[in-house]
Amino acid sequence: MKFPRDVVKEILDADDTFMVHGTSVEATLAFLSKGRLEKEFFSSYKPAPEESDYLFFMPNPDFFQKTRHSLHERIRKGGLNYFGDALDGGETYALSCAFEHFLAFQLGETPRINYPEYRDFGDHDVARFLQQAKRKGFSETKARVLLRDAGKRKGVLLGIGEKIFDLEILPAKDLKDEVCIHAPHGLDGKYINGIMPLGKIEHRLLDEYFSSQ
Repeated sequence: MKFPRDVVKEILDADDTFMVHGTSVEATLAFLSKGRLEKEFFSSYKPAPEESDYLFFMPNPDFFQKTRHSLHERIRKGGLNYFGDALDGGETYALSCAFEHFLAFQLGETPRINYPEYRDFGDHDVARFLQQAKRKGFSETKARVLLRDAGKRKGVLLGIGEKIFDLEILPAKDLKDEVCIHAPHGLDGKYINGIMPLGKIEHRLLDEYFSSQ
């Protein structure tokens, strides 16, 4: 499946975006290449099916209410009242994915530090990551550069269009403000109608991808 360049947007349109998925530019490029959205790990980590077979989204509460979807009350009780709430939640998740996917891509394994730990200047967490990077052949200087570069990533928001209501949308197990879809083989690209890069690096890498097509 080939995507037009104008699928990349400065802002996702509230009138056309039924759900939002926050992720990294690495996962977005993998999606563009495959034509389907899968849960990416960029490491040797082998998740259990209950972790890898589900994709999670922040729903646009307006559409769930207008369509009288069975989950709309649950979503409201979870604190989602406006489309902006869905964007905020997606951006938070995108930040974490961007940080961890970049490091996993460099190390070849799941990094032993996450974005909140890095953001909060956890010395113990940084030391643990430095030891991990050392085992992978990185000097301390290079490992700290990796952390710095990972911290510059902002992630990407994927907009999900109206066709998604053809699929069964399930409640997220522990979070009332999220929904999920069982997609063991990934989500077909036809359901995604917008790609919103959140940072300069993501803009540049997506521009490079479409220029090479």
